[in-house]
Amino acid sequence: MTAHIPPAAPFEADDFEPMNAPWLFDDDRSQTGSVAEPARKERKSKILSVLSGLLIAGTFAGSLYLGIRLDNQNLDPEPASASEIARQELAVLATRIANHAKTIGTGTPTAADIAAHAETWTARLGGVWIPWPDGNTPSGHTNPPLATDPPKADPSSLLSDLDNFSSAAISDSASRTGAERESLAAIALDAKILAARLATASGLHVPAAGTLDLPAVATTLDSSESLDRLAQARQWLERDASLIAPEARSDVESRIETITSLEDEMLQAGIADKRAAVAQYPKLADNESLTMMALDQLTDMLLEASRAAGPEQTRAIVDYLYSLYQTDTERAQAHILD
Repeated sequence: MTAHIPPAAPFEADDFEPMNAPWLFDDDRSQTGSVAEPARKERKSKILSVLSGLLIAGTFAGSLYLGIRLDNQNLDPEPASASEIARQELAVLATRIANHAKTIGTGTPTAADIAAHAETWTARLGGVWIPWPDGNTPSGHTNPPLATDPPKADPSSLLSDLDNFSSAAISDSASRTGAERESLAAIALDAKILAARLATASGLHVPAAGTLDLPAVATTLDSSESLDRLAQARQWLERDASLIAPEARSDVESRIETITSLEDEMLQAGIADKRAAVAQYPKLADNESLTMMALDQLTDMLLEASRAAGPEQTRAIVDYLYSLYQTDTERAQAHILD
């Protein structure tokens, strides 16, 4: 039998079709008999052996290269920005406050509330950052120490932590804008109110609000709607004050006077007066009061105003709102983080 050998032709790249090229492993397409079959298998075996060897060698070499590259990588965390450092310090302090309150005893309502609120602060701040949270640190590296456990567990130390946390939150708000600044102002106010509750429950001195800067607060309210809402809250407080014996009204009357001062500041600044002569009274549930409705409205309005406030205005807002919650009952019913 004479083998038919196709005539040679110039090689063209477009003529190469790997999926339809049986001669890649079979140089003698005419030898289909039993003598040619073993030769074809032997050639295929040799070629596959060579290709496999090259693949294994390439994989090994690549592994060595990758290993060397990974070994030479700098695994140190990127340096944190000033903003991130402040955020991390706040989150660590919030976590320490939660742990502190739990150590004192969450069996008491005030300590339990402090622990729960502090955990909420930590979550809102983005949590405590740990480079290797699972503890599997690379060779030569360790997680940085974090002061999340109180060095001394007692109400006085916890009160100090709450005060420091509130001040730090207000300071950090200076570098934030919008909703982040409002969130920090709310957290700062919540910490101050909880500190007052802790002091009352522990027989300690309740922290004072300090000197109020009402003109600074008034500058954050720049609309007729805000003026009307102030007047509405004032009238609700006046209604409840009328139910108190005259000799016991001094504190609530002082609170009402601060709102009147805010209204006067806004009118002097040129805000159009569109206040209703008589405010509408909301329908109250059994556990609600006009006083708490007024405090909730003032808190919501001023915390929202803190979004565009400067650092000193934000501090003035927090101090002023803190001064409005005069009794432990009012502080326990405050809805700061809602």
